[in-house]
Amino acid sequence: MKFKNALVNKLKDNFYVKISEFDFFRLSLFFGLSYLLLLLTTNLFFNSFIGVKIEIDSRPYFHLLDDPMINFRASYNFWLNGNPYINPEESVSAISTLFWPIIISPIYSLVTYEYAIVVFYLLSILIYSLTICLICNNEKNNFKAILKALLLILTPASQTYASSFWEHVPQALLVTLAFILIYNDFKKYKFLKISNLSFLILCSSFIFRPDSAPIIFVIGIYWTITNFFPKGYFQFNLLSFLTGLICLAFLASHIYGMLYFFSDIKPNTAYLKILSFKDSFLLGIKYLFDPLSSNYWLPIFLFICIFYSKFNLAQKLIIKCLIAQIVYIIYVGGDIFVNSRFFIFLIPILVVLFFDFLDILFKKFHKKAINQKMYIVIVAVILVAQYLNPTNLKNYLLYKSNGSLKNQESSIRSQIILADKIKKNLEPSDGSIGLHYLGISYHLPDFHVVDFLGKANEHIAKSNYKNLLIGHNKWDYSYSFENFNIAVVPLYYWNYETALNRGKTGNFVGDEEGFWNAAAEYIIKTGEYTFIYPNELNIKKNLSLGLFVRNDLISKIKK
Repeated sequence: MKFKNALVNKLKDNFYVKISEFDFFRLSLFFGLSYLLLLLTTNLFFNSFIGVKIEIDSRPYFHLLDDPMINFRASYNFWLNGNPYINPEESVSAISTLFWPIIISPIYSLVTYEYAIVVFYLLSILIYSLTICLICNNEKNNFKAILKALLLILTPASQTYASSFWEHVPQALLVTLAFILIYNDFKKYKFLKISNLSFLILCSSFIFRPDSAPIIFVIGIYWTITNFFPKGYFQFNLLSFLTGLICLAFLASHIYGMLYFFSDIKPNTAYLKILSFKDSFLLGIKYLFDPLSSNYWLPIFLFICIFYSKFNLAQKLIIKCLIAQIVYIIYVGGDIFVNSRFFIFLIPILVVLFFDFLDILFKKFHKKAINQKMYIVIVAVILVAQYLNPTNLKNYLLYKSNGSLKNQESSIRSQIILADKIKKNLEPSDGSIGLHYLGISYHLPDFHVVDFLGKANEHIAKSNYKNLLIGHNKWDYSYSFENFNIAVVPLYYWNYETALNRGKTGNFVGDEEGFWNAAAEYIIKTGEYTFIYPNELNIKKNLSLGLFVRNDLISKIKK
């Protein structure tokens, strides 16, 4: 009986979270407000450049960011065929995460193919709202809790990605929960000990995306020391040992799954981002300090580090974790996506650390009213500063970001309309669809697609990069057209006209001016395709893209 009681108490100490510590009324209030504000502000229900809602012949189409749409196609194929592939017959890892598409795949048993995107959208906001609620619940001061919530909701990173259902969103929830547990354990015990529960939750974030590995590594060192060397010498801890085995199982299952499905530990997308050390380093630094890319989160973090000596051990540990993650971002060369995509699972805990920093900074001010005004001013300045760039100003003033002419459909909307046209006029047996936006393949579920930029093609992904536009710097049109029977290719009509004019003078430039012009020039030179302008396709829309159509299919596509 004593052993049983001791075991139960041990399990409680290691894994039990006291429900009484949560104020459920307060938590529900913050969750409801967060969810409502995110619904109202993110994407305006698919009507900004982040997401698209369009109806064609009474059929709805929904589209989120391109990379999540790639995940969704892989998820759908897994649900149908048991393989998370873009094309069912090609074992290529076009996704950066193995388990996320598998985890979400049962959604397709509940809703239709197109409406699954709406469910993903709502679930994504729900998960991110829970992340915000964790932050608010852990802040006892209601005034500061509200400011933290507003900063998290309104920052461009949240506005861009909170509704995307990208794997960063659930990963942010787990990372935030793990760090809050570490924070609270330090406050409770007055010394730094990484509990088995917090470490287990943090390691589980690896399942959603391996990007949290640097943080796990740092926390893992402290977890090992505090659980196996609590008094300076080794002491065996059975529960910690079992926790470690479970955490290693996450890594082992990821490696096994990658080898099982793709015969490669690294995703194909990783090969797309391999640059020389010099190029990667310079791009990583540029990404971190570019206001459009990182939205000033790095300068905020560096400013926090000035007061490093004033922080407690738990806060210092978080700073070390953030440094490890920043080093990783530099190593991979940053990102092409704007608005802190690589910071999305760091921002919630960085906001907590920032307010701790403000508490230290304003400690000398004893008047509550003064402190509150200063908090409001600083949060407002941070938010305003993050939107002072052309991309975000255009988005939040509800301009179309991709259309270059007045009243012209954006790039994504144009390609969705063209995808609908392709489905109505062509059969999968007519050939493959050549794409530069692989996420559009979601709207062509029965067709084989050719990814010109290599996410779903190993040959292109492992070829040499042609410029420093990371993730969009590899292509090989001769390989693509020689190895696949391509039926149609959506392309901007101005790229076609530029290539056509150059061809008349014999002045083709090939790959020198990027993939759009290179594609137009190569396809024209084959002589096997005809470019069909949008107004020749019987589509009553002002599209920004037309179609290169294989000559034997022109009569079918023009119906």
